[in-house]
Amino acid sequence: MLPLSFAFSRSRRHRIHRFGALVFGLLLLTPALADDFCTHPRTPVEVTICTHPKLRALDATLNRVYGKTSRALGQTSPASRRATERLWSMQRNAVGSTDVAGLEAVYKDQIREEIILGKRPVTTP
Repeated sequence: MLPLSFAFSRSRRHRIHRFGALVFGLLLLTPALADDFCTHPRTPVEVTICTHPKLRALDATLNRVYGKTSRALGQTSPASRRATERLWSMQRNAVGSTDVAGLEAVYKDQIREEIILGKRPVTTP
């Protein structure tokens, strides 16, 4: 049996590699897409966020900023990440599902705090 390099032309091998990279990238994105709670909102606050485009955009922004901050600080422990997310959810839910302006303010404050936290120098013991 001939190796892949002999069986296909150079351009065809390039397309095969690009297709493989695309499939690999989609596999990496699948868990991120599954984390979107709007597919199955569990609380009245989540329903409110999912039905208001601005709140949904703020939630997406917070998720991106939180991920960058976590990587910058080296916070990779799943337990630590879940605890932080749980605390944030409790604070967010305390605002209530009918106060859209309050939810916007809480999201903006949290995004601001995450950005500030991510810019702090990391101290090593």
